[in-house]
Parts: sequence; structure tokens; C-alpha cells
Amino acid sequence: MHVSRLAIANTVVSAGLLGCSNPFASHYVGERWPATSTARVLEQAPSPDGVRWIGHSEFDSFDVLTDAEAITAARQVGADLVEWDDHSIGDRVKWSSSPVLWNQWDGKMFNQPEAMRQTEYRYEARFYRSDSLGGRIISGRRDVDESSEPDTRDENRPDEQRGEVPLHRPATDDVPSP
Repeated sequence: MHVSRLAIANTVVSAGLLGCSNPFASHYVGERWPATSTARVLEQAPSPDGVRWIGHSEFDSFDVLTDAEAITAARQVGADLVEWDDHSIGDRVKWSSSPVLWNQWDGKMFNQPEAMRQTEYRYEARFYRSDSLGGRIISGRRDVDESSEPDTRDENRPDEQRGEVPLHRPATDDVPSP
């Protein structure tokens, strides 16, 4: 009995390590804040008062996902609110290679490709963080806030200050003399 529990535990751990990732989290783009202990799903975008939008996730998948995956991703990126939706983008043929033939004489199984018709879904999620949570941003974009810090983002500086030089700027030597 002890061996079977250990085998089951190893199987569960292995499945978690072999790429059973959360697509909401793996396709996330935006700010990353300290993880939250709780998060909840909203039916619609929240009022902007006391809440900031921190990022989004968009992807296509054959998997049917639930609130649980969206909440887990929200907590990982530091959001306490997530709004998400999905819609079918059509049926597609997905090929699988499953052991479908078995040789009764030598006990070997053979893989044979099998066409399966599955519905593919488009998922979109928007992640929000309540201002009451506080904390500091870990990584990602940073909006200009009300503080007196100067904006040092590159897109607001002239080309020369960003280290970019125009393709051709006529030098005084290039101008023909009359």
C-alpha cells in the first residue's frame, strides 16, 4: 500500500513538471506585482476607481478552461481581479497518435495517427489590481504616476539622446559649393 501511494505522488508531481502549464499565465503580458493570496472573477470590467489594469492574456486553445485557471494566473501576476471570456473559433481537425493497435502474439502496441474533430476556443483575460493592496511593481511596464519623478522613458526623448542616429544627415562636406 505504501508503494502505491508513493507511485501516485510521483505521477502527480511528474505531470505538474512536464508542461501542464496554465495558458492564462504563460500568455500573460503586463506588469508583475507580488503574488496575491486571493483573487476573484468579474463578469465585466471593474470601475476604474481604486483599481488599475495591470495586464492581459490572449490565446487559442482546444482545452476547455475554467475560472480556476484564470484565478491561479491572476494570483501569480499579483492581480486580485480577473475578467475573462472565451468564444469558439470553429472546429478543427487535431491529429493524435494514440496506441490503437495491439499485436496479440507479441503484446506490442502500435501508434497510428487518428483524426479527431475538436472545437478551438479564443480566450481573452484582463487582470486588475486593487489600489488598496499596495506593494511595488516587480517587472513590466510602468505608467507615469502622480509623483514628481521625471519621465525618463526612451520614447519621450529625442533620437540623439536615445542613441539613435538618423539614417543620413548631410554633413557640411556633402554640400556642393557654388
